[in-house]
Amino acid sequence: MKAFFLILVLALMGGGAYAYKYLRENPEAVRNAVADSRAKNAGNILPFGGIETPRIKDPIGAYTPYFHKNSVRINERSYTYYSYGPAGAAASGAKFPLVLVLHGAPGNAYAAGFLAMPKVAKKYPAFILAPVLAAGTYWALPGGEKTGLAASIEMIRDFAARNPVDVTRLYVIGCSDGGTGAFGAARHYPDIFAASVALAGTWDPRDAAHMTRMPLWAVHGVQDTIIPFATADMTVKKIQAFGGNARMFPIADMGHECPSERLYIDAVWKWMFAQKLSSAPVAAPAGSARTAPR
Repeated sequence: MKAFFLILVLALMGGGAYAYKYLRENPEAVRNAVADSRAKNAGNILPFGGIETPRIKDPIGAYTPYFHKNSVRINERSYTYYSYGPAGAAASGAKFPLVLVLHGAPGNAYAAGFLAMPKVAKKYPAFILAPVLAAGTYWALPGGEKTGLAASIEMIRDFAARNPVDVTRLYVIGCSDGGTGAFGAARHYPDIFAASVALAGTWDPRDAAHMTRMPLWAVHGVQDTIIPFATADMTVKKIQAFGGNARMFPIADMGHECPSERLYIDAVWKWMFAQKLSSAPVAAPAGSARTAPR
């Protein structure tokens, strides 16, 4: 950043020739300075340059071919996400909610497949976004890590620039690591998402006082030995104690079972799609409208 501001000062003082020479001889330093500034403005430091290699090629399983594969550059780094939307959405004149689906550690975004099922998509027409992170990276973790979520916000902005998205109805759902990311969204992005659904996820209860501004519904198997029910339940109860709109739906005879249809019930969809922000926080960048993806 010092180098970047030095260039500005030199230019203002008439040192344009030196500034041009520095830019030409140190392009990497300047690009890094700009990227660092953008990342800090977004509230998180994202990697610069390269490709975020997806950890899986079919994140929505058998439904993956029905989703459109997208690529977006963030800090000159390429990220992949899959999208699905109501047929004829662009020509309908209406705006539709958007659901961000966060995959678990293996890369499976099960909720995206359930939301794309004809009976669900017809009752709750919405855009679905399923980003795919590289192996070894996370949506969010207690303690401040939130690179996956930060990148996902940029993917939403990219998508909303080209499709009729109701930005007061952005939702996030995930299971396991994705469920932890959904908790993280409530912690870090209450002004972006209207609601969060955390399936078999967890979060530090000590953050509860900072998680009261976003409606959150946690669904968790009581017999879960991978991510214990107790911690998630304690976090939900503490959020409630601080006045937050949080609820826990325990499933007594379930373990850690992200593919199970018992996690993706109509009551969850009905509650989620009923939530709405009072303002529109994610402004779609200017751009020509395109036909909505399949």
